[in-house]
Amino acid sequence: MRKSFSATIWTVFDRTWSQFVGFLIGIVLARLLTPEDYGLVGISMIFIAFSNVFIEAGFSNALIRKLDRSQTDYSTAFYFNAVMGIIMYLILYFAAPLIANYFEDEILIPLTRIVGLTLVINSLCIVQNAILTADLKMKEQAIINISAQIPSGLLAIYLAYRGMGVYALAVQTVLASFIRTCMFWIWAKWIPTWEFNKASMKYLWGFGSKLIGANFIGTLFNEIYTILIGKYISKSDLGLYSKGRSLSNQPESICNGVVQKVAVPLLSKYQNDVVSLKAKYRELTQVVNCIMLFVSGILLVAASPIILLLWGQKWVGSVPIFQMLLIASIVSYVSYLSLVLLQVINQTGYTLKLELIKKPICLLAILFSLRFGMYGLLGSLIFNSLFCSLINMSAASKYINYSYPEQGRDVVKYLLSLIVAVFTSFCIARLYETNYVVDIIVRATCMASVYVGMLWVMKDQVFLQYGSLAWKTVKSRIGNMEDNKDE
Repeated sequence: MRKSFSATIWTVFDRTWSQFVGFLIGIVLARLLTPEDYGLVGISMIFIAFSNVFIEAGFSNALIRKLDRSQTDYSTAFYFNAVMGIIMYLILYFAAPLIANYFEDEILIPLTRIVGLTLVINSLCIVQNAILTADLKMKEQAIINISAQIPSGLLAIYLAYRGMGVYALAVQTVLASFIRTCMFWIWAKWIPTWEFNKASMKYLWGFGSKLIGANFIGTLFNEIYTILIGKYISKSDLGLYSKGRSLSNQPESICNGVVQKVAVPLLSKYQNDVVSLKAKYRELTQVVNCIMLFVSGILLVAASPIILLLWGQKWVGSVPIFQMLLIASIVSYVSYLSLVLLQVINQTGYTLKLELIKKPICLLAILFSLRFGMYGLLGSLIFNSLFCSLINMSAASKYINYSYPEQGRDVVKYLLSLIVAVFTSFCIARLYETNYVVDIIVRATCMASVYVGMLWVMKDQVFLQYGSLAWKTVKSRIGNMEDNKDE
């Protein structure tokens, strides 16, 4: 348990610190660049997201899940990922004029070709990332991600200051990928051998191919809002959406990092024991919701002063966008682990079935909401998150007998605590007017106090157990530091 807890702490630290560093860099860039600059990069990143579905092809999780993985498995996956990275970049390179023509902006031709280099670069470290994840080496990954962010961010700031505009963001993306890939090779201490095994490929493709369709459909619906806003509304509004989305993705990115890097290898150990798997899955579901609703709640209540303080008045339009995106994320946490469970028990085919059930309804909601502009689209996003969560919850019910009522009981206490805490914070915030810094502190403190207080009153076992373990870990670290000073 301590190894998995340590891995979780390092993963949270990695994601939190990475987001913090990126946030600081983003503050400077937001003041040097315009919403339209972010909108253009957002358009180019749509096609990067689609390409990555085919490059990774679910092989990373296939390797993590396989308990008897070998050098042959690693090498086979590496060469597939690398070749696919080159192929997808060539397709994107020659498709760049079509993309620019569709969105009616010629700058997208060179921009897409520059950002597209990340496809080739990132394809070269997918296996190394899987190796470190399978061994729960999260400390090393934290160092890698932070080391890649700082120099790339500083260069982007310099280029933006020199008037390079949108290209500053493009160069930042490419340089971060390059540094990250180099460091993964160094830390993983693994190099491919000249072998490509049909049996290994059969296993990897058998597992991953079922995820490609589901991931492609999922990516399509994640990016469809960017496509519609960029095409039918405006690139400036797309910039506000992209910036609000990048901020709202902070807690979700942390959650996804913990789930993929800790939950997959941890749950894989119990894949043949349904009773133990259910117990671990149920515990992780409560942990994820307890932590992520807390983080999301703080961002939700402090959204306005945070954005106005850090980015300036020109980004005020992203405040309600950010808050609505946060609400959509909060709804989705209820079933966040469902698709991971299907990977662990090798039922990825069911993932595609779920997508085929969900997406027609989601598409209808999106098309209906388009007539109401930006906020209509965001409203459909919240509806779709709720609807998809309810459908995804069927996976746990079907395969590990974790029924809908049980899932509901395990998360309702966190949702209730969040609603009361957020409502209380907004009520208190309306009683006074002060500067942004004090406003942030008061809102965050109020939200945190009410949320934690309610869980303590309800004697939530997950909150008490992990809170106690976290406190003991902190005390131990402080004690070790004091002992080292005495020596």
